[in-house]
Formats: sequence, C-alpha cells, structure tokens
Amino acid sequence: MGRTAAQKALGDAAAVDDAAEMALMLSAGEAIENLAKVLPNPVPSFTEPLVWQVRKIYEQLVQSHPDVAPYIAVITMNRLSRPWEALRLPLLVTRHSDDTLISKTDMGLVGEILFDRMDALKTSIHQTRHPLFDGDKLLEEAKAFADLSSHITKEIEIKREGEWGKRLLTERAMIGKVMENFMERAPREFNAALPMQKGTGADFSKHPGAEKHEMALRYARMVASSRHFAAAASFAAKQKTTNDELCTSLKRYNEDLVKALKADPEHAVVNAQFQLCAELTATLFSDEEAEMLRRRARAAQSAAA
Repeated sequence: MGRTAAQKALGDAAAVDDAAEMALMLSAGEAIENLAKVLPNPVPSFTEPLVWQVRKIYEQLVQSHPDVAPYIAVITMNRLSRPWEALRLPLLVTRHSDDTLISKTDMGLVGEILFDRMDALKTSIHQTRHPLFDGDKLLEEAKAFADLSSHITKEIEIKREGEWGKRLLTERAMIGKVMENFMERAPREFNAALPMQKGTGADFSKHPGAEKHEMALRYARMVASSRHFAAAASFAAKQKTTNDELCTSLKRYNEDLVKALKADPEHAVVNAQFQLCAELTATLFSDEEAEMLRRRARAAQSAAA
C-alpha cells in the first residue's frame, strides 16, 4: 500500500527522526495532509498568502495537537525551494522580527536546522587543505554557506548580541579565515606556473609542468568565482586584492608571451604557456579577452613567418 500524503510530508521533516516522533506526527495526519496540499513540493516561493495558510494550520494544531505544532515550520522548510523563507512563519506567529526572541520559542527550530546546515558546511570547508582539495567543491560549499548566511539575515533581524547573531559572526569569521588562506596562497601557485626572471620578464626556458598548470587554473577559478559571495563569507577585501594581483601578473606575462611567439613561433614551451594563458585569461577576465589574446598570438606568428 502506498504512503499517505501525511507520511510523504513527514518524510521531508528533518526533525522527525524516530518512531515516537513519527507516531506523534501521524496523530495529526489530517492537518499534515492539508499542509502537503497547501505546499506541493517543491514550492518556488513562500509567498504571503501561503504563509497565512500555513499559519492557520499551525494555529489549529496549537489547539488540537500542541506537541505537533512546532514541527509545521520544519516540514514547511523542507518543502520550499528556498528553505530560509520558512523563517517567515515564526515571524508571523511570534510577531517578532529579531533572532533573540524567535530563537527562544518553539518556532526557533527552523533557525536551528538552518544553522546546523551551515555548521556542516563550515566543518567541511575547515577541513579543506592544499594541495589535495577539490576546488569546485570548496567553491560550492563556500557559496552555499554565504547564501544561507545572507538569506537568514535578510529574513530576520540578526542582533550581534543574540544567540544566532553570535553564532553567525563566529562562523563567518572562520569561513573567511579559511578562504583568506587560500587567497593568500593563490599568487604563489599562479607564479609557479608563469615563471618570471627578475628584470627580464617571462621565463620560457623550461616548461613548469602539467601539475603546476592545473594548480594555477584551480586557484584562478577559485579567486574569480568567489567574487560574488566573498562579502557574505567575510573575505571580500582579500579576494579583491588577490584577484587584482593575479590579473596584473597575467597581463604582464601575456605581453611577454606575444613577443616570444613573434620571435619564435615554434617554441614548444612558449606555445604550451600560451594555451595556459588563454585559459587563465578567460577565467580571470572574459572569453572575449581570451579570444583577443589568441588573435594577437596569430598575428605575431604571421608576422614572424
């Protein structure tokens, strides 16, 4: 026999994790089924009319099943495309807009679950180490943390002295420190792949190696892609400084590269470095800038022919 609508809805509730709680929730099956009808999973936006409908279900449960009522916000959260919007329900129910008051009520469970998700992201990010790290995964987790952090503060008034406010500031600082360390290392890895001789410019005497090429690309993607969420994760200043430093180095190297191609179009190291620089240019600047570099390279090679 298939599951009831109530059971399906409860399957979305992260807080329902044992048989006793499940039995408690199923005792209010009709209300849970009504909630599932109001919020067909996934809900793209928790609009004000929907908030009021869910509040009505909550208030009914406060009278009939008071032990079940706090879970309504949790089930709601897990049926939303943007789970942080579930904070709109405790705002309406408690008639308070700051975290200090909301976190002390039974409706604060939504915030605790969101913070638990941020804690899991924080732990994973904090365990990331050079050189054995997945750059795409790190970016994805840092962005997810920043998004949750930003959206929570937009939905409610986070006070610095409040319980949630203190946790958020602490976790942001920790994430920011990790990301700043990666930003600090980026120029070193970048320059290892684009060696320069002091006073003479780019050094094309030896290929840096595929490993250094890959590492430079990994760090370039990290620096460039983190720009949009660096502020929310407390490392915006370091990201900007690092991005500017990488861009300046690459521009200087690209100029030497074009000159080298004109002097010796068949030089193996120069051509290998050109392929790397084209990718780096696309990453740090744009595809259009990378195509412009390719055109300049073709023109230089033609002039040498």
